Amino acid sequence: MCRTSRVLLSFMAVGCAVTPCWPARGEAQTTTTTDTLSFRDVPGVYVVVEPLDAELEQFGLFADSLRDLLEAKFSSAGIRLLSEDEWQTTSGNPLAFLDVNLAQVSQRMYMYRVQLELRQLVVLVRDSTIPVFTRTWKSGQTLGVTQDTRLHTIREHVGAAADRFIKAYDVVNRRRKRPL
Repeated sequence: MCRTSRVLLSFMAVGCAVTPCWPARGEAQTTTTTDTLSFRDVPGVYVVVEPLDAELEQFGLFADSLRDLLEAKFSSAGIRLLSEDEWQTTSGNPLAFLDVNLAQVSQRMYMYRVQLELRQLVVLVRDSTIPVFTRTWKSGQTLGVTQDTRLHTIREHVGAAADRFIKAYDVVNRRRKRPL
């Protein structure tokens, strides 16, 4: 195992010990917490996917397809998608940020991490002249190990993270469902 894989594996192991791992199918509890309250009055989001490891693309998983998945889920849930120009002029600059990491742990086995965040521009309480762009909500990390032939399951975990995002958004915004 290469040094990078060992470091990522160690990081993920520590993450498991200190970070709750949410169920893969999105059964996470949705309560109103301080971080969930950060969704209040968010008019929409701009979706960004961190560039993926070349290994993921080698197995057919691309950042564009994950962004399309998130945008489709958000749009069908009634969350407005912001263009980059709209995002830059929207109060708080709300951003849905997806990060997927991969580390090879043996010849055909990979460890992965999926995390979706809401990032926004906020100001410090002690000095409101200092704006900070930061994470105000996260889906919880999904950590897993899978064979190289099953890396497509990462897409399912991204979908589950999107479902948790939508639930958190709905909890504080109490939007009415649009009639079909």
